[in-house]
Amino acid sequence: MPRVTILRGSHTFDVRAGEQLLAAAWRAGVGIKSVCGGRGKCGSCRIEVDSDGAFRHALNPASDAEREWLPADALGQYRLTCQCEVIDDITISVPPESQVVKTAPRKPYTLTDTPVLPVVARVSLEVDGAYSVPPRSLATRVSQAAAHARAVQRSQLTLHLDSASSPARAAAYLSWLNVLV
Repeated sequence: MPRVTILRGSHTFDVRAGEQLLAAAWRAGVGIKSVCGGRGKCGSCRIEVDSDGAFRHALNPASDAEREWLPADALGQYRLTCQCEVIDDITISVPPESQVVKTAPRKPYTLTDTPVLPVVARVSLEVDGAYSVPPRSLATRVSQAAAHARAVQRSQLTLHLDSASSPARAAAYLSWLNVLV
C-alpha cells in the first residue's frame, strides 16, 4: 500500500493503490477543504507536492480539466487531491487555504420558561365629546373619564397571582394597583 506523509503536521496514512488522495485523506482524518465535494469543480483541495519532481510518478498525470485549476507558473508543484490517484509513496504539503478551519465550540445554552406578566392592561374610557356643556379641555375630559373608570373598576377589581409568585412581587403589584386605583 502506498503511504502518504503530510508535512507541517507529520501525519502519515496508507492509501489503497489507485485511490483518490482526497477520499483517503478524509478517511484518515486529515482536514482538506473541498467545496465541490471532490468533483474537480472548485480548486479548493489544492496541495503542494515537491518542487524537484522526485515524487512526480507517485501520482497519476494531471488531466486538462485539473490543469485549469492549477497555477500556470507551477504546474508540477500543485495538484488537486480530488483528481489525484496515489500510485506510490509521496510526501505532500497542504497549504493554509486548503486546510479545513476548525471553529471554536459553541457554548451550551439552556432554555428556561419565563412567565410573562402583563404590565399594562387595556382600559376603555368614555370621554365626553369636544362640544359638551360646559366646555372643557381634552386633558380635563380624559382625567374625569379615568376617575369614573377607576370608580367602576374598584368594585370589579380582583388580583390573581399564581403560586410561583414571590411575596415581594405580590406586594409590588398591590402597590402599583393602589397607584392606579
